[in-house]
Amino acid sequence: PPLVTTQSSSQNSPSKAGVRPIQTDSSSSAQPAPSLDRAIQLLKEHSYSEALPTIKQFAGNGNADAERYFADMYRNGWGMKQDDGQAKHWYERAAAGGNVAAMTDLGHIYDYGWGVPQNYGEARTWYEKAAAGGNATSMVDLGRIYERGLGVQQDYGQARQWYEKAAAAGNPNGARDLARLSQDEKNHQDQGGAFENGAGSTTRNP
Repeated sequence: PPLVTTQSSSQNSPSKAGVRPIQTDSSSSAQPAPSLDRAIQLLKEHSYSEALPTIKQFAGNGNADAERYFADMYRNGWGMKQDDGQAKHWYERAAAGGNVAAMTDLGHIYDYGWGVPQNYGEARTWYEKAAAGGNATSMVDLGRIYERGLGVQQDYGQARQWYEKAAAAGNPNGARDLARLSQDEKNHQDQGGAFENGAGSTTRNP
C-alpha cells in the first residue's frame, strides 16, 4: 500500500512548534536564521531541494520533528535518493525523541515490510507506543491488527475498542471502521451467524 504522508490533524502529525531563532548580529550582511516551520512549508509545497538543507540541519541537531521529516524524505525519495534503511534510522531517532508519529511510521515499516522483513509483532509494539502517546492513526492500525488477526488471535472486541478510541479522538478512519465493524456484526446476526472473538479464524504470522 502507498505510504501515507504527513496528515494535518493534531493526533496524526508531529508538533509544528516554532523553533527559537539563532541570534544574529545587526549588520546588514547578517543572514536570517533558518526556520524549520518554513522548511516544512516548502516540503508541503514539494520544494524538496529548498527544504532539505534546513530539515537536515535541524535533524542533525536532534530536533525530533525534523528527524521525522528527514525520514519521510528518505522514504519517498524527496530531493534525495530513496533509501529505506536511512528512513528507518531517522524514524528511530525521532521516535527516541518522543515523536509519536514516527512511532506510527515504524509500525507501518514492519507492518508492510518496507525495507525489512514483515513483522506484525514489531508493528504492534510500535503502534501501541504511539497509541499510548495519543496517536489516533495507530489506534486504527491496532484495530485492524486485531480485526484481521495479524500476528495476534483475532479479537473483534479489541478491534472495536481501538476503533472507538480512534473515533473519539476525531480520526475519520476510526469512525468509518467502527461503523463497518458494527454493520458486519449486524449482518451476521441477521443471518443467524455468530460474530465472536476468533470465530472461524486463525492467527496470521509473518
